[in-house]
Amino acid sequence: MYKTACILILTYMNLCVRVTLCGLQTFRDCFYLSELKNKESSFGFYPVSRAEDRKMINAYSRKYRAATRLQAKFRNLKAQKRAFQLKQGFCRKKVAVCVQSIWRGNKVSTKQDVQ
Repeated sequence: MYKTACILILTYMNLCVRVTLCGLQTFRDCFYLSELKNKESSFGFYPVSRAEDRKMINAYSRKYRAATRLQAKFRNLKAQKRAFQLKQGFCRKKVAVCVQSIWRGNKVSTKQDVQ
């Protein structure tokens, strides 16, 4: 994206198309290690201080977000497994109750038939 934005801006400048501040604001996210300044004589992207530190911070935050995503997926899998186990237990109990009721009903009906 960064290369595409640079090529696009340079193409506009070579075609003598006037680049405006609003036009540059659309490319602000491509130049994340610079800030858009509007001075009286000129405007444009200027490098921010401590760019190397910011690169390291951004790299760390990407790793941190990746670790957070992995934790969330693992916790989700654990929760799904637990829910499946609970559902199986509930179904087993329900089946047992149905079998018991059928058996008891069958016993009652056979006693009535005998009498």
